[in-house]
Amino acid sequence: MRCIGQGLESLKTFCAVMSLPNPVEQKSYDVINNKLSRVMKEVAEESMKRAAVEENSSSPDNLLTVSGNGTWKTRGHLSLIGVCTVLGAETGNVLDREVLSSFCKRMRQL
Repeated sequence: MRCIGQGLESLKTFCAVMSLPNPVEQKSYDVINNKLSRVMKEVAEESMKRAAVEENSSSPDNLLTVSGNGTWKTRGHLSLIGVCTVLGAETGNVLDREVLSSFCKRMRQL
């Protein structure tokens, strides 16, 4: 559910509608999400390293040409979440990415 931008409450609703048993409790859900997040980050980092090596070997004279793209969740200047990517010009593979946030949890907690 986290991959589609939904949390535990949406999972509970989905299970109820589909007549499935109740999902895990919040603590277990958080543990599972944290593990998945860690593994996905490791896989993404390894994939981008391989893509950079492939891009470098595909480029003439070992000079990398890249393009970048970025977007925010909503139009205008009101969005709090965005993402930027760097793509290799020769292969089109993602060489790097960064999630951006203009939201500060610390300020909200004060």
